[in-house]
Amino acid sequence: MKISAATRCGCDKSASDDRILVGGNILCCEELCCDIEPPFALGISDGVGGNAGGDIAAQYVCERLSLCNCENLQDEISEINSGLLALAKNTPGKEKMAATYSGVFLCENQPGKLLHIGNTRVYAIQGGYLKQLTSDMTSYNYYMSLGRTQEAEQCSRSEITACFGGGTSSLFRPQISDLSGGGLLMTSDGVHDFLDIDMLEGIISAAESDIAACREIISRALAAGSEDDMSVVIARV
Repeated sequence: MKISAATRCGCDKSASDDRILVGGNILCCEELCCDIEPPFALGISDGVGGNAGGDIAAQYVCERLSLCNCENLQDEISEINSGLLALAKNTPGKEKMAATYSGVFLCENQPGKLLHIGNTRVYAIQGGYLKQLTSDMTSYNYYMSLGRTQEAEQCSRSEITACFGGGTSSLFRPQISDLSGGGLLMTSDGVHDFLDIDMLEGIISAAESDIAACREIISRALAAGSEDDMSVVIARV
């Protein structure tokens, strides 16, 4: 699989809370282009900015996920969450550190897996079009699903309802599903909160290469007003 990835620290921030996991590599404020064969993990973790220690949480989640396999994924990610909660409990001032994660596990001789928790995203690339495979676990989406639009509009769109860590096991509600073949786009909320799916499709279709598309997506998110950390991954078979 050919991977193109780029991640950038948000404006006026001293450290990025975003991490991109590509096999055994964890990216922070850098780019990577590579070919990689299964088994491997690929995804984006975004440390929850409202909770101190988001960068530590995202790094921890990616380090541990890089060692996981498809066969015991549910048990392994539960252990990762317990480990993060224990780490946070013993880190003064960062007891509620938390991170989201959206990504895939490509396995040998069995279907890949999609893991999602929080509001990072995974899209399928289908020709010149994108199909969103994940649903943001946010208060906004929760209220909208119930038809409570006024409450949805009043809450913060980035307020998450599920994550790794967060100081309580009640927030650990991951979604795991089988993954079909094809290309993938992954983004953190510093990107997709500012660029809709039509814009993303247009950038990818017009770009000379996938890494050029990653750079352009980040540039366009900046121009649209994003001040958050921004991460983009494009993966193709």
